[in-house]
Amino acid sequence: MPGILSLALYTNLAFAAFVSGTQVLLGNTPPSKDPECTLEEHDGLTVPFQICSKLAAPKHANSTVPASTNETTTVIPWVEPIPCKANIYGNVTYCVFSTHSYAQGRGISLVTTQEIASWFIQRMAPELTASVNDVSNPPFIQKPMPGKGVGLIAKHTIQRGQIIHAHTPVLIVHKVMDEGLQVNDRLELQRIGVERLPEASRRLYMGLMGHGEGQDVDKVEAVMITNSFQMILGDEEKEEDEPHNGVYPETARTNHDCRPNTAYYINKGTLIHYTHAVRPIMEGEEITLTYTNHMASHEERTAALDESWGFTCTCSLCSLPPSYISASDRRLQLITSLQDQLTTDWSVTHPLSPEAGETLVSLYIQERLESEISQAYMLAALAYAAVGEEYPAIKYAALAVEYGLLISGPEDEEVVAIKEFLEDPKLHWAWMRRLGRGKGADV
Repeated sequence: MPGILSLALYTNLAFAAFVSGTQVLLGNTPPSKDPECTLEEHDGLTVPFQICSKLAAPKHANSTVPASTNETTTVIPWVEPIPCKANIYGNVTYCVFSTHSYAQGRGISLVTTQEIASWFIQRMAPELTASVNDVSNPPFIQKPMPGKGVGLIAKHTIQRGQIIHAHTPVLIVHKVMDEGLQVNDRLELQRIGVERLPEASRRLYMGLMGHGEGQDVDKVEAVMITNSFQMILGDEEKEEDEPHNGVYPETARTNHDCRPNTAYYINKGTLIHYTHAVRPIMEGEEITLTYTNHMASHEERTAALDESWGFTCTCSLCSLPPSYISASDRRLQLITSLQDQLTTDWSVTHPLSPEAGETLVSLYIQERLESEISQAYMLAALAYAAVGEEYPAIKYAALAVEYGLLISGPEDEEVVAIKEFLEDPKLHWAWMRRLGRGKGADV
């Protein structure tokens, strides 16, 4: 039940330092003056909508776009008719794009713009999803947990780096749509998106808990708000990338811990959600991820969890005596201070030594922040490089890569940059920077 989570809950300070179709108008939308538009009613929709044939493909037609630069093509039959709603400003139209063919029949519905749907088609080649969504032999069992609903319990020891989840989303909703559409329009499109999923995926979605449901809160909306992960869809190079929220039902069943034993990332190219163990998980131990910002204080975390998910946190950290929680908050303050110092001043006169990087790593370990520790290892590597100590720099850079692969994935810009650093630290701009020599020295 992760809620709307950022792809990276930690700050980007370390990386900043490191790399200096068919249109259908629903409901009360005024009829188009285009003579090719007709007002029709269709089964499964609660309101009539308007189909404009100038944008519509023939019934059951295939939408095709190049899947890659090798001129292969992905053929996607969107479920038709495609219902749409214009925003209150009249400058953006959001539609429901559904298909049952995605991910070997798992299916997906996108509530987004036509441009984003066209971009997404390039991520739907069958070979991209052939090895995911396998739930035949998971490393956990589902078990009722007091005060938590259902938890995922390790059925054997899970080693660090072992994959726990690898799934495609079943519903993706444009995040900005919340601001531009009338509430009833937004709810209608989201409900249609879920209704059009294959039965198995629809059951997975509707089986999730939604904070506030049953209290005049729409079930589909409640599940989306409570269980979605934030992602970016669209062409970044063309500045056409836009924020969306995606629901991965299997992963969403993972309960919260302020100091989790797993980390997750969403592959930007395929939108597959991966979860890996970041430390050994013992048989019988609950598998957890974090719903909140790991650098927030205890008070801030508990307030956010209560507001967004409606529960009081009793995790492995929050259940400690008050003195231990206060000590944790002090360590978080020290971590923030050290990270600021390690990323802002690279002058020769700055008194910071490589031991500051060692201290930062130690604080992360004391705080059990394995799910974010790649940042600390990265800064420690830079601290040693800045004074020309090659082997400690290599040691920490290698650890940053090892954890970065689990936390951010192999294609993440930060991970790629650390790998380049490892090839030859002496060519990096930070090399001997604090000694006034090397490539990055001040002149």
